[in-house]
Parts: sequence; C-alpha cells; structure tokens
Amino acid sequence: MVLQMLREELGDTTFFAVLRACTQTYRHRTATTADFTATASRVSGRNLDGFFRTWLYSPARPPVA
Repeated sequence: MVLQMLREELGDTTFFAVLRACTQTYRHRTATTADFTATASRVSGRNLDGFFRTWLYSPARPPVA
C-alpha cells in the first residue's frame, strides 16, 4: 500500500525512476528502509519526510481518498 501511495504522490515517471535507482544502487546487497526513503527523496527532488512519516511510521493506517 505504501508503494502505491508513493506512486500516486510522485506520478509514474518519477516513481519508476526511484525504483530503478534503488535496484541499480543496491543490486546484490540489502537496502534499508532509510536507504529507500533517501533514494526516493533524492530522485524525486522532494522532501518526502512527511509522506514517509505518515505511511511508514504512523501507528494507524492513514485514510485513503
């Protein structure tokens, strides 16, 4: 669900660029959640701290519009 909401937040082009960057950067090794969120922010050129705080670290599932 987090990935789908990120896709909606960023749009397809940027979202898939984030996925490509992560798979290229962390190929054959483990990436942490922090690695993924940092890559998403870097590739998108946006501060996604609020998005990830809501969707990853909030105790309850956020409402879906």
